[in-house]
Amino acid sequence: MIDGPGGIGKTALAVRAAHLASEKQFERKLFFTAKIRELTATGEQRDEFARPNYLAFLDELARELGEEHISRLAPEQRANEIRYILEGKKSCLFSTILKL
Repeated sequence: MIDGPGGIGKTALAVRAAHLASEKQFERKLFFTAKIRELTATGEQRDEFARPNYLAFLDELARELGEEHISRLAPEQRANEIRYILEGKKSCLFSTILKL
């Protein structure tokens, strides 16, 4: 977990760590963000990869895992189904989250 104020490079560090992680260590590396905007040299920009809520995040994760059927499950079943799919697999999930 990387924690700290906005704009100090937490996301860049997480992405770099994912790139450095060995393929032997992790069969799959996934990155998601909950950020809705990003600070660029020209000002704030909407982040096109942001997921608007937790269920959208789970649905995208399921698609990345090749398990599109999960989005058709009841919302309360999705997280456990993803956990079962990932069980025993060498996966590394990098995600940025927002504190409210």
